[in-house]
Amino acid sequence: MKKEIKFMSTVAKDIIQLKFKPTMTLQQAETRFYGIMRKYGIKEGTKSGNSRTVSNFEWTMCQILFLQRLHDYFVIDRFLFVNNTPKDLEQY
Repeated sequence: MKKEIKFMSTVAKDIIQLKFKPTMTLQQAETRFYGIMRKYGIKEGTKSGNSRTVSNFEWTMCQILFLQRLHDYFVIDRFLFVNNTPKDLEQY
């Protein structure tokens, strides 16, 4: 069990350390997420007969963390801590 926790901690660290830029598209951000999944060999699903079961727990945990990091970038990095409000919209 400790091995799995250490592994997921390492993956989480890579996701948390993702840096986003204002000029980055969602597709570029998604590509970076998929790069991390490839790096660690995490797959979305598992083969099940002639079909596939999706949403493995490792994938789901990473996806949720990535989406939260992306959300935090827009809410915290872009709107709260960095004042990007245009001068004409700052005040009445």
